[in-house]
This record gives sequence, structure tokens and C-alpha cells, in this order.
Amino acid sequence: LTMKLLSCAYAAVIPSYAETFCHALVEPMALGIPVVTTKVGISEDIIIDQKTGLFIPFGDSKSLSKKIMFLLENPALANQMGKSGQKEIEKNFDIEIITKRLVTVYKMVGD
Repeated sequence: LTMKLLSCAYAAVIPSYAETFCHALVEPMALGIPVVTTKVGISEDIIIDQKTGLFIPFGDSKSLSKKIMFLLENPALANQMGKSGQKEIEKNFDIEIITKRLVTVYKMVGD
């Protein structure tokens, strides 16, 4: 149900001060939804500002509102950003890729 509701969103806004993995960021990206977020957790590893998402400074509500309005006023760009983010998630978080990486780590540790 959550993913079904999330798929109806125009954008995901995640202005966190602290995160680790951050499913709240990965899930909308996997659905092709553009995100506006802060530089926490894995966000800097998977978001390319203006390409796969938008970054805002911590606690900057004016920047947050400007980024949301930017997405609303530029639907084609927002759509492209969502698709680019989705490709990034597919590239880095596909179950087969994750499994291969995990097996590689196990083999390194076992040696």
C-alpha cells in the first residue's frame, strides 16, 4: 500500500538532519520520483545534484520551498530527474548486483 501511495507523489521531500541508509530516499527514486533532500546518509553517494535529485542546505526552508517550486514549474525536467534517479537505483541496488558484491566481501573476509 505504501509504494502504491508513494507512486502517486510528484516529488519526495526528505529534509533530514541525520540518516543512515535512508529507505525514504531510495524508495521514491526507485519509482522514478524526483527527490529534494539534504546531504545525509547515502544521499551524496546516489544523488547528482540537478540530475538525479536536488540538494538543500540543512534547515533552509526558503531553499526547500524554492526547490519544490522548481520541480512543480518544470515538469519535464522533474520527470527526467526522476527517470535518472530510477536508473541510478537500478544500477546500484539491483538484488543481483548486491548479492555479487556481498559474495565478493565474504570471499575476501574468508581468505
